[in-house]
Amino acid sequence: MPELPEVERFRQILLPLVNKDHSLFIELCGESPPRKFASSEDVDANTGKWFCVDVIRKGKQLCMILEAPDSGKRRRSQSSSPTKKYFYLHMGMTGKVESANMSCSWGHNNVVDDAANPTEEWPPRFTYLILSSGDEKVAFADSRKFGSCKFSDSLEELGELAPDGLTDTTTPSQREEMETAISHQSLGIKALL
Repeated sequence: MPELPEVERFRQILLPLVNKDHSLFIELCGESPPRKFASSEDVDANTGKWFCVDVIRKGKQLCMILEAPDSGKRRRSQSSSPTKKYFYLHMGMTGKVESANMSCSWGHNNVVDDAANPTEEWPPRFTYLILSSGDEKVAFADSRKFGSCKFSDSLEELGELAPDGLTDTTTPSQREEMETAISHQSLGIKALL
């Protein structure tokens, strides 16, 4: 199961999709997506209609904050249609997020930049979702199909989660102490935790 530092890395991999010039396009892939994935109807109804304005994480839950292209005009005219949408991603046991030039692999080399292995195919095996905005593309792959994704009209789900283990520690010195303890280790993050 991806641990908090790996999920934080997945958030960083999703950040290049934040773009107010290009809409977010979502494509379901594979023969049968995981059962907790957004339906093809939800994907079709939302693809290309929103800009990704941020990607946030709480615990192991990721949330892409989507905004309507003309949200400024809608606020002024008091339209009843929503100006924001939220796309939640959860990795489950084996899910991962990769782009063509950034990934997060398990074990000792848990961070890979600049496509260190150019012979590896992209999108990766077991990809069920491809997100794209402009020239940026990111794949959600899950070999055991325990991951999930869904659209929502609110951020309430994140509020229901327990405090975040990486960012909601009680004091800044506690965070610094944890960072110092694990930052220059050669072991993989799972072994350290």
